[in-house]
Amino acid sequence: MGDQNKESHRWKFFRAGDVDQVVLAEGAELEHLSELDQKLWMALSCPTRGLEFDSRTLD
Repeated sequence: MGDQNKESHRWKFFRAGDVDQVVLAEGAELEHLSELDQKLWMALSCPTRGLEFDSRTLD
């Protein structure tokens, strides 16, 4: 449970393929990920296999 007087994170978005996607450019975005409206999680969906990333990182 966080401090209720704490300002919420100001999210930044970009448009790609007619879809608005959230910018995850800094650690602050990851720290505040739980505050992101669940309707916007589709923009964060990404396969975790078959990419040039360590699958443990993506998991």
